[in-house]
Amino acid sequence: MKRKSIVYSTIVALMLFGLWVVPLAGKTLAGQRSGINMNLKRLREASTWMYQIQGLDRRGAITALAKTDYPLLVLEPTLTVKGDEDFNTKRMLQRLRWTPKGKRRVILAYVNIGEAERFRTYWKDSWRAPSGGNPGTPDFILTEDPDGWSGVFPVAYWDKRWQNIWLGDRGIVRRMAKLGFDGIYMDWVEAYDDETVKAKARRGHINAAREMVTFIRRMRRSGRRAKSDFLVVGQNAPYRSEERRVGEECRSRWSPYH
Repeated sequence: MKRKSIVYSTIVALMLFGLWVVPLAGKTLAGQRSGINMNLKRLREASTWMYQIQGLDRRGAITALAKTDYPLLVLEPTLTVKGDEDFNTKRMLQRLRWTPKGKRRVILAYVNIGEAERFRTYWKDSWRAPSGGNPGTPDFILTEDPDGWSGVFPVAYWDKRWQNIWLGDRGIVRRMAKLGFDGIYMDWVEAYDDETVKAKARRGHINAAREMVTFIRRMRRSGRRAKSDFLVVGQNAPYRSEERRVGEECRSRWSPYH
């Protein structure tokens, strides 16, 4: 299956290069009004991590991960991929929750919030990919991936039909929280800077950057209804159109790594 991000398993220094947590509020951690978000504390203390979004269903893959000491794992949920709906994600998380040295890991679910992926279970038979400069069906599927990745398409992420896939009792975010993920790791936050997406937003008198912030906040709120310390972690967004608004509202820790 194709991915928007480069598909690999890697170990990198954190600090948190490439990651930002949304948002902080006042003097409390991750917007909590009281107490300490231990998941956020563990995330900040992590110095190495493992990122794997392919091959988790292969024999021995989970066992190999379980033997590592990485305090942070970013993993593909797998059961949201067509053909892999029976993958036991909950069992995977149970096996990976603690390192061999008895340290509790932070485990985040990889999600692509700015593009529709044809290989996902939410992609219906009636949906059609965009072509010839025209949007797809439904029409919130706007264009082909600008980097040429097959089967992934930037979307008008402020559209309620798209957000309904992610939010609410049956949404992906709540589902990830109930499965046991400590949060989501969001790819393609930079959708707000895509030219086709921006043009669609302008025609509707929509502030694309503000709508991305609003969408992320809704996902955080949805996740925390199931898991009070649920994390919302972003990847990329290097261009930062309206960077003051996005930077100030998210209080992001931007990275030079794209």
